[in-house]
Amino acid sequence: MSRNAPRLSNDKVATILVEALFFGDARTAKKWGISKRTVDNYRVRLNNNTNGLVTVFKSKKELFEGEWANDIPVTVRIAMDYIRRASNELDITPEGVHAIAGALKIIAEVGLTKEMIDVRLQEFRHTGEDKPKVRQMDTGSIIEGETN
Repeated sequence: MSRNAPRLSNDKVATILVEALFFGDARTAKKWGISKRTVDNYRVRLNNNTNGLVTVFKSKKELFEGEWANDIPVTVRIAMDYIRRASNELDITPEGVHAIAGALKIIAEVGLTKEMIDVRLQEFRHTGEDKPKVRQMDTGSIIEGETN
């Protein structure tokens, strides 16, 4: 970004910084057509809280973190399609199909885990308590319930 380029709004700067946090400076800079140095300059603006940038950044980061799970159904469909095509059309080894199926299983498990966490958090929000109650089981794992 040249010295004569218009200054981006806090909204766009925050978006760039959140993307850089999750995808790295190089990838983000390339996507936005800016230099890695510009990303660093935006971090300085964030650290100085220029024009309330911290508030916008926190909001965008929270939104971005909440949206990651939206990619799971699409990723699962792509993997399923690939497995189907690989088993019918492509010259792929059984080990390759097994590896893709394993990755699909992991993605599906992450999706289910996310759903369980969402349900637990929703229940927690409705109780109005400061902390969830937990109890220790004999196996050493912690489950939701009353404290012993």
